[in-house]
Amino acid sequence: MDLIIFADSLYHLVPVTKTMLSEISISKGVDCMELCDVIRENFTTYISNKNIHIINGSKNLFIGCICGVEVPQ
Repeated sequence: MDLIIFADSLYHLVPVTKTMLSEISISKGVDCMELCDVIRENFTTYISNKNIHIINGSKNLFIGCICGVEVPQ
């Protein structure tokens, strides 16, 4: 899973790591989109008058997630 982040006028894909999730309670059996919602709820602040999610401690915007199968190298 990758997060889609808008920063410095560019979109970035940021891989989700176990370290990022270490302090979040995640129930068993969640799918990728449910996990995306959990990440959004824990790492962003919603600005209702602009309808955006800003990543806590930054000016970067949380856009969403990409769920997919990793390609073996």
